[in-house]
Amino acid sequence: MVVKTQSKGRGQTGIHVGVTNARRYFPKDTSTIELQLDHLQIQCGLAPGFWHDQPEIYDPRLCAWLESKNLSPNGHDSRWQ
Repeated sequence: MVVKTQSKGRGQTGIHVGVTNARRYFPKDTSTIELQLDHLQIQCGLAPGFWHDQPEIYDPRLCAWLESKNLSPNGHDSRWQ
């Protein structure tokens, strides 16, 4: 699955999964997902709007990892998989 980083300002970087991916890969009864990012393994909660109009994942640890990798330089979106 290809996702995009999304920044809502400094310290507010997450990933945008997309509506189609959210509906295809994430069962609606899922409240958290587990991400394996390099050596970091974290569980992130999914907001109720995830399957509708806000298919985004935000978590302070995810934000720190993304920003440490410069995956959202200057607040611009970038793609990764």
